[in-house]
Amino acid sequence: MYRAEWTDRQRVFQAHALVDPTTPITELWFRTTVGPAGPAPRPGPGRLETSVVSALVGLVTVAVLLSLGAPRVLTAVIAAVWGGLVLVIAVAPWGRTSAAEPVVPLLMLWPVGSDLGTRSGCVVEILAEDRHRLGVDGTVMVVGSPRPNSTFGVMIDSYMVWPQGPPRPGRAGDPLLGY
Repeated sequence: MYRAEWTDRQRVFQAHALVDPTTPITELWFRTTVGPAGPAPRPGPGRLETSVVSALVGLVTVAVLLSLGAPRVLTAVIAAVWGGLVLVIAVAPWGRTSAAEPVVPLLMLWPVGSDLGTRSGCVVEILAEDRHRLGVDGTVMVVGSPRPNSTFGVMIDSYMVWPQGPPRPGRAGDPLLGY
């Protein structure tokens, strides 16, 4: 399901939940935190690794050319060009990763009575002001069904917190997401 499709479904649910008093309400444990919006991306090779591999490929190329009897001037020119390429790879301004990872306020929900250390039932993005309204952790009333790709809201007194993206299952072992 695409985020836009989920957003449309969530808006319809919000209107229904605000009008219909028979919408199911359950109590769940919650914890708020700030973390990455999704799973950590697979790390790519760094500049050092790329430079070392490029330098090794250049050395092997020059060694093969010398062993095959290529003219020394041609081999020296190829070695100089390859060395310049390695230098460009090592110090070029493009391709640098930003130091700041995009982070969003997150709401994690567990069933009431679940053991400490279990994986959360769902994780969803919320607004920063909603994180401050909710506090850090405790119990909260949930309107709807907080399952992955479902629609729901979290009720604080008479104020409703609506998720900003589709809920997803919790990730075990991720310190940013609790347990």
